[in-house]
Amino acid sequence: MKPEERRKVEELKKQNEEVKAWLRRYRNAKLYARRMREEAAELISAQESVGAINYDGMPHGSAESDLSSMFAARETMREKLARAEKRMAETYMEIVEAIHELPSQAEIDIMSMRYIELDGFKERSMEEIADRINYHPSRVKSLHAAALTHLAPTVLKPQEEKDDTK
Repeated sequence: MKPEERRKVEELKKQNEEVKAWLRRYRNAKLYARRMREEAAELISAQESVGAINYDGMPHGSAESDLSSMFAARETMREKLARAEKRMAETYMEIVEAIHELPSQAEIDIMSMRYIELDGFKERSMEEIADRINYHPSRVKSLHAAALTHLAPTVLKPQEEKDDTK
């Protein structure tokens, strides 16, 4: 392979990896939101178990400061969770809109199954997608590569252009 061809191949690989990273933002946002829900549940559980225990049966002074700090911690966690879920929804919509601009239904289906319709929190393999849409795995891989190329201009446009559209 000539040096110029090799450079172009390397540029395309880099571009495709950047597009994949952009597409994986939904999975990452979904994982972060799940982590925030788990942390919120853990905080509530810990606070309820500590607040319910009175070891000595004796009356105690006001626990108002303890309660207010507990409610403040819960409110902070609720706010974090709300932001995480909002970011997840916004990321989802942004990626779905970009995918639905692809030129063929096959590309749309493949990219949706791979990056949006997650199997739990992991991407479906090319073989799983091929089985679902009744294509040969090599055809799914080539359509995936074509879709990455089609998404690149939208996903990788310069930051100033993105800022101008908001």
